[in-house]
Amino acid sequence: MNEEIKEWRDGLANARSTTMQKEIITSVIKAMSSGRDVSPLFPDVLKLMQTKDLKLKKLIYVFLTSNAMVKKEQALLCVNALEMDANDTESPVIRATAVRTMGSVATKDTCEYYVGALAKAIKDTDPFVRKCAATCIAKLFKVNREPVIDSNLVVVLKNLLSDGNQAVVASAAGAIISIVNSLPQNEVVQILNCESDSVVFNQQEVSQLLTVLSQATEWAALSILQAISKYGAIPVVEEAPISVQRLQPFLRHQNPTVSLNAINVMIRYCKANILPEDDIVKIQQDCVSAVISLISQNTAPAIQWITLRSLRLIAKAFIGNNPFEQIQKHFRLLFVRFNDELYVKLEKIEALALFCSKETANDVVKELKDYCEDVAPEFVRASIAAIGLIACRIPEAADQCVKTYMDMLNGEEATEGQAKSNFRLPSYAAQELMVSIQNIFRTYPDRYEGVIGSLCEAIQSYDNPNAKASLIWILGEYSTRIEGVEEIIIDLLNIDMESQTIGSFLEDPVVIQQAVVTAAAKIYLANPNETTQMLFNMIISKASTQCLSPDVRMRANYFMRLIQMDTSLQLARSVVFVQKPAPVYGDGLSLKLSEQLSSQLGSVPATLREIVFQKKQSDEQDTDELVKQFGGFEYEQIVTEIAAVEPQQVAQPQVQFVPAGQGQQQVVQQEVDKEDIFADFLGPTKPIQAPAPVNFQPTFEAAGPALTKPGQMNVIHNQISNQPPKQADIFDDMFDDQPKHTNTSTATNPSSNAPQISQVSNSYNQTNPFDPNFVFATSAECPIRMKDPNQSIKVKVSFTRLNNQPTMLILVKNDAQFPFQNAQIAFAPNVFGLTPVNKILPMIPAMGMMNQGQWYSVQCRISQELCGFPAQKLGQMDPQLQATLNLLNFTIGMPNQQPMQYQTKIPVNSVWSEASQYHSQDRQLIDAYQAINMFKQMWPNYVEFQSQVQVQFAKLGVNNMKEAITQVTQQLFKNNLNHIETRDSYSTYIISQQINVSQCRNMNGLVQVNYTALQGAIGLTIQVRVPGDLAVTASYIASAIQNAFQ
Repeated sequence: MNEEIKEWRDGLANARSTTMQKEIITSVIKAMSSGRDVSPLFPDVLKLMQTKDLKLKKLIYVFLTSNAMVKKEQALLCVNALEMDANDTESPVIRATAVRTMGSVATKDTCEYYVGALAKAIKDTDPFVRKCAATCIAKLFKVNREPVIDSNLVVVLKNLLSDGNQAVVASAAGAIISIVNSLPQNEVVQILNCESDSVVFNQQEVSQLLTVLSQATEWAALSILQAISKYGAIPVVEEAPISVQRLQPFLRHQNPTVSLNAINVMIRYCKANILPEDDIVKIQQDCVSAVISLISQNTAPAIQWITLRSLRLIAKAFIGNNPFEQIQKHFRLLFVRFNDELYVKLEKIEALALFCSKETANDVVKELKDYCEDVAPEFVRASIAAIGLIACRIPEAADQCVKTYMDMLNGEEATEGQAKSNFRLPSYAAQELMVSIQNIFRTYPDRYEGVIGSLCEAIQSYDNPNAKASLIWILGEYSTRIEGVEEIIIDLLNIDMESQTIGSFLEDPVVIQQAVVTAAAKIYLANPNETTQMLFNMIISKASTQCLSPDVRMRANYFMRLIQMDTSLQLARSVVFVQKPAPVYGDGLSLKLSEQLSSQLGSVPATLREIVFQKKQSDEQDTDELVKQFGGFEYEQIVTEIAAVEPQQVAQPQVQFVPAGQGQQQVVQQEVDKEDIFADFLGPTKPIQAPAPVNFQPTFEAAGPALTKPGQMNVIHNQISNQPPKQADIFDDMFDDQPKHTNTSTATNPSSNAPQISQVSNSYNQTNPFDPNFVFATSAECPIRMKDPNQSIKVKVSFTRLNNQPTMLILVKNDAQFPFQNAQIAFAPNVFGLTPVNKILPMIPAMGMMNQGQWYSVQCRISQELCGFPAQKLGQMDPQLQATLNLLNFTIGMPNQQPMQYQTKIPVNSVWSEASQYHSQDRQLIDAYQAINMFKQMWPNYVEFQSQVQVQFAKLGVNNMKEAITQVTQQLFKNNLNHIETRDSYSTYIISQQINVSQCRNMNGLVQVNYTALQGAIGLTIQVRVPGDLAVTASYIASAIQNAFQ
């Protein structure tokens, strides 16, 4: 290699003509392209820069561009030569090429030498030179921004947007976008002198870009459209139709990328509410038609695939109750063609399943049935899954879909006049059908159980774990209606009852093991006899002791302990045979994710349906913020193997027994942690004894009350209680010597995985919840009571609302000489179902340490857990607030220590919901007349409570009655009273809250505030109307409104 470099060096030094020089440089570049290191020739090639031969000069620039970064110390040698070429007076091509090379060879040390040449080049008379200069400015800015900013080149770059040449304008727009992407958000406005970090181009500049757009080439048009869609200002209402008109021709551009970027701009304008709704509908039709045309034309498969991936985002981006309506009109264009690539076929099937409506379901299902006879297994599986998804999404098409499944399984055509078909689904397709029909059974229980026999007969072998698990789930779920179901399970699993072996159960995938355990429990509970008992004991014993999966072992232990608790099996049946919620089938994309991706059509994130971030997150907090920003979304997965998740993994309501009256207990649905669910069910299992025969017909309804009696096993403490449960006083119950298992166990055994409670300043960003301008009227300090006044942890408590959820604000002060770590807060059952979401408190500093007395926010949610409040008191008025409806008992516990117990009172307005069926999402009233009349129709037997309060004008900061009424209305709005109407002498409001006493129910209250003019004050007469069976709440509502003005 050294000899070759020496030969090239000698050749360059002794070359007598430019032809020989070009030949040598060409050989060097070829060697460089093959990966050889030719950087030692850098000084020799640089000597040839003075040539006037344009081709040779271009070859030299190619060499310099590739090697300047390798030999950064030699990049300084290029400065003088490039400056001379940039000032060449004969050829604009040489000037432009020199400027372009500057951006490629610039280093942090050489940038300051190039800005002078760029300042001159950007004003060059030739547009090609100006275009290259605009691109070079962006490159230099990324290398070293200070010289570029000091030379005012960024401002000059924005002036190029008014250039008469479309190529120059496009390059300037692209360069500005590149600069914006390289800057932190807080510096964009300062450096670019723009309105905000999201509006870099003002209305005048956007208008200039749209004017140039009509003459732009496809690459220039692409840069301009990207600039407008990402950083362009929204036009005013008067200019919006003109802007849309300028964009219309680009919807059907010959370059599909230009079309998708034009749609991006259209979507942005439609979301800005600057166009009439009729125009938005027309724009949606034009956008959908443009995209559909790309699919129907003979375009490249990759373009069709990207366009199909964009269809769903385009449909959801526009306003309308049925976003897919426009696409449903073109559903036949989504039918698969014989010459489509497989990945295009799969996307079309997904689109057919998603955009199918009840009007088009018949044609779509027939088309999908034809696809099931294809030879490509993946294509067939997707077609079968699509039919099942249509059945689950469209109830009117479910019968046809199930009939289609049966026709394919049996090889018959049921329609008269058509010949019978001998086609039968291959094994892999039949197993996929089993997975899909299981989802149909989940969606429509008790509707299609008649096809179970045909399913079992049609499939002889199972190599798909999901299909086998689906069949086992069906057998267990319908065990009460399948005769000899235990024999079917024994044969399916190759169980030998004599030798106590279960085929390949221990080697099966976890999804099958879990299904077998659940099915065994259901079969035994549905028909308890010697065979089912032996089958259950055998499976549970193997699963709990020999299975490697902890989930399988825990499930087996759970069923064993559940059945051991009640020998009559009533308790276990009430849990296992509870009605399961039907699965919900959406389009797989959350609104937040769809909104984010719909502005990036044609890009990698929109195509992959994933958010792609260009910079690495600096710390965990930044990552958490991104999760919150895009939280709640799930990756797209429409035509999919939904049963890939084990059938029994659908969450079922858990039950807990709490005292509800003399001699009986009541079943309460409660959401608890997985650790708590199995807290009492762990340990070695033992065979159960067969119970006495009982006449039992399982029902698929939620369990009712009175499932346990005195002497039965207590579910919470796993011990026998010979005394009937007594009614506990709500004040004194928390001060018993023995802490309650449900709440205090979590406090004494905190989990490191529990969500951490954060400080108020972090939780509310830069807004203080105690600030009078905060969106919710945060309560003052609530009264607090401690069981032991000598407790080392002193607290102050307040309540507010954040993200439409109640939040406790707690100030913790430690009087001990040592800090507390992993302290955990837990709430006792309360009337409003208030439960903490984040339970772990940050470290509580010791006395004398810094950060004592910090306010922390405890995010709460409204659960379904019932409390022990006397149900008979609900219908009794309580003007003196003696019923303690809003009492909250809570504990703060540390590991290996007795929890510290407290009482406080919840401000009831903190549990009032912002949501109302009579108001829109922004809490604006939809129909006042309907709101009042609906309340009267729902609660004809309401009761009324009245109270009065005076408010001084000075307290409200007003001088007259009219302003006082306005301030009162605003204050009540901040207290979550949803406004209905205001007249001269009164205003009407609706409040909504949940009551968890005898049952979980949402309660609406109607509040009328009458105004009276007083001397320097306004008199408020508060009239509260609530349902008669919830009369006790009226005085608490009135009291909360009074407190809002104290």
